[in-house]
Amino acid sequence: MLKKDYERGKQIVEDITEKVLLGVFRTGCDKTNYEILKSLPLKASALEKKFKLSPNPMNRRINQLKKVGLIERNNKIRVVQKTELAEVFLKTIDKMRIEVTKALAKIVK
Repeated sequence: MLKKDYERGKQIVEDITEKVLLGVFRTGCDKTNYEILKSLPLKASALEKKFKLSPNPMNRRINQLKKVGLIERNNKIRVVQKTELAEVFLKTIDKMRIEVTKALAKIVK
């Protein structure tokens, strides 16, 4: 019975991890969200100006990024910052970009 419970628990953890990971990529790979992540840390008002978005659309984006764990918002000083997860995400994208560039160079030859 314990082995069965262990396997069931393991599967639940894997399912949750996959769901969270896909959510991180879905949200983080949106072009504007990705550019926001690369721009941080900044105040929300500076992000609004930089991306030419009014407060409501920018807040929606900030909330999406926060929901999947890619940013933190310090309301006291009104700064939006990357999380450790965001740093890992951005490094992963950079590594993937290098590999895709190499693969495309082989195809073009």
